[in-house]
Amino acid sequence: MNSDNSKNITEEQKSNEQQFDSIPLLDNQDFLPSLSLVFAVLMAFLCVAGTVTNTLSLIIFAKASSRRRSINVLLCGLSASDLSLCILALPVFSLAQLQHLIPGLPPSLANHLLVFCYPLCLMAQTMSVWMLVGITIDRWLAVCYPFSIRIHCTVKRARLIVLSTFLFSLFYNLVRFWEYRIDSNGEIVGLLRDDYLFMLLYQNLATTLSQFLLPLCVLCPLNLQVARSILAARERRKNMLWTELSSVEASSREQSTAAMMLVVVLVFVFCYFLSLCLNVLEMFIPRLFRSSTGFLLNDINNILVLINSASSALFYARFSSRYRAHLISLLRNFKFLDCLLPPPKVSSFGGAETPSCVFSGIGLRQQNSCNINRQKMSSTFLTVASCNNNNDYGGGGVTKQKQQKRLRANSANPCPL
Repeated sequence: MNSDNSKNITEEQKSNEQQFDSIPLLDNQDFLPSLSLVFAVLMAFLCVAGTVTNTLSLIIFAKASSRRRSINVLLCGLSASDLSLCILALPVFSLAQLQHLIPGLPPSLANHLLVFCYPLCLMAQTMSVWMLVGITIDRWLAVCYPFSIRIHCTVKRARLIVLSTFLFSLFYNLVRFWEYRIDSNGEIVGLLRDDYLFMLLYQNLATTLSQFLLPLCVLCPLNLQVARSILAARERRKNMLWTELSSVEASSREQSTAAMMLVVVLVFVFCYFLSLCLNVLEMFIPRLFRSSTGFLLNDINNILVLINSASSALFYARFSSRYRAHLISLLRNFKFLDCLLPPPKVSSFGGAETPSCVFSGIGLRQQNSCNINRQKMSSTFLTVASCNNNNDYGGGGVTKQKQQKRLRANSANPCPL
C-alpha cells in the first residue's frame, strides 16, 4: 500500500516537473546548459568586479579621517559584507558550472567548497541587508532630525550597529552548515534540506520575514520621509541668500549623503524583489525549484543579488565628491591607470589641491570657504607684518629715542593677533 502511494507521488512529481519544463526554449537540450554556463560566467565576472569595487570602498571608508562620522563607519561595514558576499559567491554560484571549463579541478573539491561557503555566503548576505537598514535609520535621523545628529548618529553607536548586525547574521545562519552534506561518493545531498518543517518554518517563513518583509517595512517609509525632506530642503535653499547658505552647509552634506543612499536602497529593492517572489513561490509550489525553470530563475536571482553588491561603489562615486577624490588619489598609486584619470588640479599656491578643499561634499560653497580661510590667513599675516609700524604712529610725531624703545618692547612682546 505504501509502495503504491510512493510510486504515485513520484509519478506525480515527474509529471509536474515535466509540466514546468514544457517551455519551448527549455525543451531544447542544448539551450539550457549553454544558458547556465553563460550565467555562470556572468556571475563570476560580477564577483570579480564586486571584489575590486568593494575593496576600494573598504580602504576609503576604513581610513582614520573617514571613521569620524557614523555614516562612514556603517558604509565600511556594508562594504565589508558586500566584499565577503562577492568572494564567497564565486564557489557557491559559479564553480559548479565553471568546473567544466577547468580541466584540472576535481568535482569533489567544488562540492566541498560549495557546502562550506554556502552558509558563509548567506551570512554575508544577511549582514548586507541589515547594514543597509542601519544606514537608512542613520540617514533618516540626520536629515529629519538634524539638531539631534550629535546625540544619535555617533561613531560609537555605529560600531555597535555593525557588531550587532554581524552577530545576528552569524547566529541566524549557523544552522545552514547542516543544510547539506557530502555522501560517501563525494556528492552533495540534502540533510536539513530534506526536512519539511525546516524548509517551511526556517527557509520559507523565517527567511521571508527577516530578509525581506521586515527590512522593507523599515526601508520604504523611512526613505520616503528622507526623500520628502530632501526636496523640501532644496526648495528652501533656492530662496536663500548667498550669505545664508553657509549656515546650512553641514545639513546639505547630510542630505547629499542621504540622496546617495536613497538610490542604493532603490537598487536593493529592485534586485531583491525577485528573491522575495521566489521565496514566497517556494512555499506554495516547491516542485517548481526541482525543474529546469526553477534553476533558471535561481540563476537570474543570483545575478541580481551580485549586481546589488557590486554596484554600490558606482553610486558612491556618482554622488559623493569626497569619495571620488579619495578614489582618484588611491588609483594614482597604480601607474598604469594615470592615462585614465583626470589630471590633478593645481591651486593658486602652485601645488596640487588637497581633497579636503576641493572635494568636500558640497563643491562650490566649500571651495569658497577654503578661499575665505586663505584670505583670512593672508590678512592676518599682513596685520602682523604691519603691526609694529602701526604702533609707531600713535599720537602724532615721536622722537627717535621713543621709536627705539618701542622697537625693543615689540621685539620682547610681539604684537598680539
